[in-house]
Amino acid sequence: MHHETTSGHWIEWATGVLSVLLVMSLISWIGWRALTGVDEPPLFEVKPHLSEAVHQDHRVDFTVTNQARQTAASVVIRGILSHGAVKLEEVDVTFDYIPGESEVRGAMIFRTDPTEASITMGVVSYREP
Repeated sequence: MHHETTSGHWIEWATGVLSVLLVMSLISWIGWRALTGVDEPPLFEVKPHLSEAVHQDHRVDFTVTNQARQTAASVVIRGILSHGAVKLEEVDVTFDYIPGESEVRGAMIFRTDPTEASITMGVVSYREP
């Protein structure tokens, strides 16, 4: 004859308590972020990285960081190669979207060697999704 006990095994209780604590912590954290967060417009930082020759062109890798919490769509990054006051070349890259508090990577292809010129990169436009 088999007898069932009314109380669960200690592992069941420990798993249940741990699960409740985890869910409550997650709900608290999301609620705190929702109540204390500032809804500021996207704030971008663009950093060019390495440059390398690709066939007759030159690729410049870059990173865009959205430091704000708001997502941006159709983000256009413009790279300008110049030598002194003379603009040599201009290239645009468009990202479909850049989520808040995130980082994306991209590359620009220039015909002019960027090691012999100065490069400026920045966001020129975006829209709210």
